[in-house]
Amino acid sequence: MPRPARVAGVLIAVFSLFFLGCQKRATPPATTATTATPAVPANALAAVNGQVVTGEEFSSVKTSILNYYRQIYTQFGLDIQQFLTGARGRMFLLDMEVAALETLVSQALVKVEAARRGVTPSEEEVAAEFGKQYAQFLQAQGLNEETLSVLLQLRGSNLSDFKASARKQVADGLLYQKVAQAVAAPLTSTEADLLKFFEENMAKYATEEQVEASHILVQTGDEANKILEQLKAGAQFGELARLYSQDPGSAAAGGALGWFGRGMMVPEFEEAAFALKVGQVSNVVKTQFGYHIILVTGRREARQPPYAEVAEQVKADYEQKVRGERFEAWLRQAKDTAQVKVYDPLLEAAYTKERNLDRALALFEEIRKAGKTEEKYLAFIVGTVYEQKLEEARKEREELQKEPESPARAARLAELDKTIANARTQAIAAYREALASAPDDQGIKLRLENLESSP
Repeated sequence: MPRPARVAGVLIAVFSLFFLGCQKRATPPATTATTATPAVPANALAAVNGQVVTGEEFSSVKTSILNYYRQIYTQFGLDIQQFLTGARGRMFLLDMEVAALETLVSQALVKVEAARRGVTPSEEEVAAEFGKQYAQFLQAQGLNEETLSVLLQLRGSNLSDFKASARKQVADGLLYQKVAQAVAAPLTSTEADLLKFFEENMAKYATEEQVEASHILVQTGDEANKILEQLKAGAQFGELARLYSQDPGSAAAGGALGWFGRGMMVPEFEEAAFALKVGQVSNVVKTQFGYHIILVTGRREARQPPYAEVAEQVKADYEQKVRGERFEAWLRQAKDTAQVKVYDPLLEAAYTKERNLDRALALFEEIRKAGKTEEKYLAFIVGTVYEQKLEEARKEREELQKEPESPARAARLAELDKTIANARTQAIAAYREALASAPDDQGIKLRLENLESSP
């Protein structure tokens, strides 16, 4: 492929996760609006306003997040496994675990709000949206259902599980949309609002220089030269792309890549494509993906449309922005007031860190002193939290120094100096403890060296 593959839409994301071996997500338990605390089931990881979050749900979301990152890293030729080892790798995974819990907390709150407002999507709505996205997905990937089924089977999955997982994510997406619309209402936009939004986002509506192109991708220069000779002899580009191209995303469509602007393709491919006239075929172009032959089928010049021409889209974009902002504000408030109980002590401390750093430190230290955890990198994790407290105190001190002198300012600066000194001492001690148990860990060594050498 000449461009990095991108996760575009729910179904492509689901397909990627299945292709990477992600297990089918467990069906979440039914949710209710009650805030009563139920008896804790054996598989409970957390509870959100009394609603149980199971370990299976958590593992599934965590795996989905990990596989998403794995796909992103793969696009840039990196193996994510090298970032998952040692102390830094454990911190990376812990961040993913917190992100998974955040996702599940949000889902629980949204489901309750949807039930309270009576805006849960119907089965017919979910079926219609799934059908539309599924058809778009097959077309975009150049697949039919039979081929998709074979690909999934090769990865130890099946079409039925894929559809069930995708359908659930489509349903979740519709649920979020309906709640976002409900909490944002009433939503009005004046002409002045829209004109201001347009003026602030004119580049969004500008049409950059673009070309429409098709390509044939093979792995050797000899193959590419033979295909080029056939084209010069009168062969049809689309037919040869279907026969020979090794780009699974475009071969079935005759090599068609659609429209693209500058910066979307790798440099060698882009330079060749934008140098061609409409209807012209390139010579063989070598990139990191292989050897390409490019046919340009269309060209658009850069253009800035007037407001009147894009007014309808501006209105839709503006309202989407406002709706999104109001939904995020509602979700933040809902999280702030939610009663979230996490039954795993380490995850509880990590989740708390984003909300109350001092409370999180107390929880981490409690785990550390109790000595009841098998977490190999606990001391390192504690060190990073102290270092975060150190940095936050330093930032506050820098801002405070900009203010006029006063007794209150002087007192607060003195407090911050003590906080900085203590946090630095505690972080260094924690890193040294971590290094004693993992003396070859370069991540720990680097954090310790940087901290010890800093003022």
